[in-house]
Amino acid sequence: MGKNERTARVILEARGVRKTFPSRSGGEIVALENVDLSIPEGLTTLISGRSGAGKSTLLALLAGLDHPTSGSITFDGNALEKLDNSELARLRREKLGLVFQNFQLLPSWTAAENVEAVLMHSGIDRPARMARVEKILAELGLSGRFDNLPGELSVGQQQRVALARTLVNDPILILADEPTGSVDPQTAQEVIELLMERVRERGTTLLVATHGTFPETLADRQFKLAEGKIDSLCKES
Repeated sequence: MGKNERTARVILEARGVRKTFPSRSGGEIVALENVDLSIPEGLTTLISGRSGAGKSTLLALLAGLDHPTSGSITFDGNALEKLDNSELARLRREKLGLVFQNFQLLPSWTAAENVEAVLMHSGIDRPARMARVEKILAELGLSGRFDNLPGELSVGQQQRVALARTLVNDPILILADEPTGSVDPQTAQEVIELLMERVRERGTTLLVATHGTFPETLADRQFKLAEGKIDSLCKES
């Protein structure tokens, strides 16, 4: 265990997490089995694994978007299983940033509106919201694209809008599910650089799930997920 990990508090922790889904035959499909994971504050952790290994399922559970069949998940001192849906939504809105592989932008909303959506129930008035939205979009190179719909943007620009949406509420933890899986290598490099710049600048905790498109050299810690289990520790700072 490295020095950084010894001194950092654990911001996200999974203990004995199991997730199953019903099968058509009446049995169950085991997606995750007895997953234990501790994420130290301020570090970048990489979970690698092949497609179907359970990475996306794990991130959905860690974000409180789904519930484990058994086990517990604690984020910033909050036991997720004890929170109702409105409390989970508030926790995500105030402290968590999510990066999805397929962007999940609303097609009928402009770039600015997609980013503003994160702040809608934050108690911030609209002029202040829009000032924050325009600032983050400009920082990500989208100054002239505030009023464009996703369909009017390139794939790389859409990913930047999605990244702006992730960063606009200044989260303490970012969960990224294959953040560069849908873009070309050059755009992927640009997105990674933008994401890591913000992470380092603000000391944000980052957890990335990937099947190999995210550089291992950027991670402080790396784990492998295989057949629903945290299989081995590949790298630890």
